[in-house]
Amino acid sequence: MKKDEKAILKAAVDTWGINMQKIICMEECGELIQALAKSMRPSREDNLQTSAFDLANIAEEIADVELCISQMKIAMPDIVADIEQIKTEKLDRLKSRILKSYINCREENGNDSKKNK
Repeated sequence: MKKDEKAILKAAVDTWGINMQKIICMEECGELIQALAKSMRPSREDNLQTSAFDLANIAEEIADVELCISQMKIAMPDIVADIEQIKTEKLDRLKSRILKSYINCREENGNDSKKNK
C-alpha cells in the first residue's frame, strides 16, 4: 500500500472512529454480497455470463471492502501478523482439499473407465 493511501485510510479511522468504520465495513460487505447475488439471479436474460454492469458493480464493491479491510488493519495493527498466519493456514488447508478433490476425481474417472470395458 502506498504511503498516501495508508495516510488517507488512517485519517478516516481518526476522523470517524473505529466503531463507525466497523459499521461501514459491515455495510460494504453486505453490498458485495448483494452484488454477487444479483449477478447470479436466474431471472437475468443472459444467465450464462455475468453482465458488464454486474462485473463493474462487483469490482466497485470489492474495492470498497478491500479499503475497509485495510482500515481495520490500520486501526488494529496488533492482529495483522495473526491475520497473515491464519491466511497461510487456510491456504494450506485449501491446497490440501483441492489435491484431495483432484485425487478423488481421478479415482472416480478411473473406476468408471474400468466399468466400461
